[in-house]
Amino acid sequence: MTSSDDKILWKSLYKKEENPNKSVPTNRTPSSSTPPTMLLRLSILAALLFVLSVHSTAIVKRQSSETQQAISKFNDLRKIMAEEAQIANMNELSYDADLESKAKAMANCDVKPGSGYAVVASTSDQELTKKSSMAALYPPQTKMGCAKMSKPCPDQKGVILEGVCLVGPYSQESESGIKKGAPGSQCPKGKTSSGLCRGSPASVVEKTITTESRLDKPHMGGSTVNTEKELDKGEMTNKDGKTYLNLTYILIAFFSILALF
Repeated sequence: MTSSDDKILWKSLYKKEENPNKSVPTNRTPSSSTPPTMLLRLSILAALLFVLSVHSTAIVKRQSSETQQAISKFNDLRKIMAEEAQIANMNELSYDADLESKAKAMANCDVKPGSGYAVVASTSDQELTKKSSMAALYPPQTKMGCAKMSKPCPDQKGVILEGVCLVGPYSQESESGIKKGAPGSQCPKGKTSSGLCRGSPASVVEKTITTESRLDKPHMGGSTVNTEKELDKGEMTNKDGKTYLNLTYILIAFFSILALF
């Protein structure tokens, strides 16, 4: 809608009543094409609610399938490891947009370590993939972002790098970060529905994985993943604040028009 359209729309909401003493031609009939003011207001409210619902859906669907599969896979493994090894502080991994962006930047075979994350590589060599995946099982880790390689990336031994995940916030593991005990018994922020500890909120966390996003297909490295899970509610945040800023503007407009009734 153009700025001129906006002016016409808002002007119609605040249109002054005509002078009741002003004579009106008797042969003039009301135009049936002009909707009443109340209907116009309801139309605007409906439009705002539609925009709000679409915007919320876009936030949920923003998470990529590669990261979604990896998070589901590793959270299952982390739960098994916590139960078998009696680890009390095993956190649940959550999607992180910053780590995914960094992983995508490495998709051209430029994979390198850095501060705030550990690299989990998926290769054509299953043993190397398993060794690399150990970084994603370190209990204090809380977030993950993944990307598929944009082209085959062979190393000097001919091993093909197929994808990369970054898990954080720790770049190295240490024994001091592992606490023994009943799973979920040492969770400072409480437990999730899976029984794992609740980690720090990630930059963007997908709240609901519906049956439409069920991915019973091979993931990087050949493993099978089923993502029929529902992550805990109440953790959705956006580090740069743009998501909440847009929602705030929509809600302000909504209540402003509602006050006109």
